Amino acid sequence: MSRSYFGDPTVQAALERIKDALGVEFNKTDIFPYTVLCEQVMSAKNSFVFPINQKNMDTQTLPLQQGLLDSDLFIGYAAAITVDARVSTLPSSVVRWQFGNAQVFNATANTGTASDVETFYNAKLSLNVSTVAKIQYLNTQEFRTAGSPAVGQSGSSAYSTLYADNLKFVDTTLVTLLGADQNNWVIDLVTGSSQPSISNTATNGQNVVAIFTKGFRIPQGTNAYRALMQQL
Repeated sequence: MSRSYFGDPTVQAALERIKDALGVEFNKTDIFPYTVLCEQVMSAKNSFVFPINQKNMDTQTLPLQQGLLDSDLFIGYAAAITVDARVSTLPSSVVRWQFGNAQVFNATANTGTASDVETFYNAKLSLNVSTVAKIQYLNTQEFRTAGSPAVGQSGSSAYSTLYADNLKFVDTTLVTLLGADQNNWVIDLVTGSSQPSISNTATNGQNVVAIFTKGFRIPQGTNAYRALMQQL
């Protein structure tokens, strides 16, 4: 019988997936559940790059981000994509969504509408290490939670609130990342579509798209790090 070392059956199941795939007995080593959070401010362009390395993140503009150190080894197993409208001076008050909520994004301060925000959920998601695609293509519609786009955009306030911060994660291919590499998530919007105009013009306003990546962080110097480095 498998013993749970992390108390969360979902985390434990992911750990067992990794052990089976890589042949490393992690319960005898040092490995920590860890979530990487990458963010980008929405703007009128068709491709958004999300650095996974802490040193490449703009944490002054988006201080909630959490990345990898050069000395880290990280194994990711699930991801989520969120959108939000925030006040940059109040980062701890962010409420995240996984659809273009008209109650939020049709505000007069926005240069676009909730329909523009929906472009992030009809796009291509890839994960690149330098010039190599570790995940070549995921359709971001998989990461959307609030039913059909029409319902999601026009739902009542009570309906919309139901989905606030109730994040849906999608299982991905097991991906091993070294913090010293150039690791980036990339969202490419539909080719040929008009560039979405989704800026937030309110005082200190920001419309933000974010990618959460659940996984395990293995610090340099641990037995797990040494065992995995021999297999990379």
